[in-house]
Amino acid sequence: MDPNSNETEEIVTKRTVQGLMGILKSCVDAKTVKRFFYTSSAVTVFYGVGSGAGGNEGEVDESVWSDVDVFRNQEEKRVSSSYVVSKMAAEKAALEFGGNNGLEVATVVLPLVVGPFISPALPSSVFISLAMIFGNYKEKYLFDTYNMVHIDDVARAMIFLLERPVAKGRYICSSVEMKIDEVFELLSTKFPQFQLPSVDLKSYRVEKRMSLSSKKLRSAGFEFKYGADEIFTGAIKSCQTRGFL
Repeated sequence: MDPNSNETEEIVTKRTVQGLMGILKSCVDAKTVKRFFYTSSAVTVFYGVGSGAGGNEGEVDESVWSDVDVFRNQEEKRVSSSYVVSKMAAEKAALEFGGNNGLEVATVVLPLVVGPFISPALPSSVFISLAMIFGNYKEKYLFDTYNMVHIDDVARAMIFLLERPVAKGRYICSSVEMKIDEVFELLSTKFPQFQLPSVDLKSYRVEKRMSLSSKKLRSAGFEFKYGADEIFTGAIKSCQTRGFL
């Protein structure tokens, strides 16, 4: 799904939900599927009341759903409204379907997924997290706070939840939270070969982000394995291997 799609909310949402419902119904009809996982996005929780530019700092967990009006009222939008609306509609539809049809549905809510990658194209999450190295300081790629998770931890979390006796509902899977100046410091110190230009980051308008709580996932017994160093090192090595850097 394209985060910056120009298609209308109605078109994207209808296509997304219908496609998901087809898969879910097939799972029920097969009578061999016990648990279904849906990969969701942190945009479904980020834009609650009080969040966004100028909002109050705080932490969100799985009980929070983004308020579409809060998102629409933002002056600077990093993703399209069709992306936010369709992601929420699909996740809610999956959870409701599971409850009505005896299917265990677990949704994994992800922030920026960064680290090594094998895709031929540059993942948007990697591009955003490395915007400073790529030399792109446009507002749309700068956040007050970067919430990230290593791709391998995402896979590990899904396997962990798959093997548990019970796993239902939403699970936020976010391991690293860094302020924009912390990202700049890490990249400029650990990867001096890129010679990041010294800039006054305070002069850039950034989107304030809420903190993401992975307490539910951690309380279930899951432990994240990778930190910021591994996240950025893996991403940069993959970019170099594929000629993006």
